[in-house]
Amino acid sequence: MKKKITEIEIMIRGILGKDKFLMLNMTLIKKLDPNSACFLTYLLDKYEFLVKSKQIEDIDGMSIYRRELTDKLNLSPYQQRKIENQLSSLNLISVKEVRVEQETFNLYYFNISEIYDFVEK
Repeated sequence: MKKKITEIEIMIRGILGKDKFLMLNMTLIKKLDPNSACFLTYLLDKYEFLVKSKQIEDIDGMSIYRRELTDKLNLSPYQQRKIENQLSSLNLISVKEVRVEQETFNLYYFNISEIYDFVEK
C-alpha cells in the first residue's frame, strides 16, 4: 500500500530540493555557534569534494576566494576573519590570507584529527 504524500510534504521537499544544503553537526553548533559551525562545515564539505574529485591531494590545503564565502554563507569578511581566528585558536584549522590585485583568497589547512576529537569530546 502506497503512502499518500501530503501537500505540506511536497512543499517541504520543494524547499529542500531547490538548492544545495549543508548538514550541520549539532555538537559543532553547541560548542561553537551556528555561523562558525556552518563555516567549518562548508569548508570541510568543499575540501572533501575536491579530494574525492582528485582536484587536490588530501594532504594539500585548499584555497577559496573570500567573496565565495560571502556569497554562499552570507558572512561579511569581518565575520569570516573572526570565525577563522576562533577556529585557529582551537587548533582546528590554519589560515593564510593571500591578496592578488583586488581579490583576496585564503589557504585553509585542516587539522582533521583535532576536529574529530573536538566533535567527539
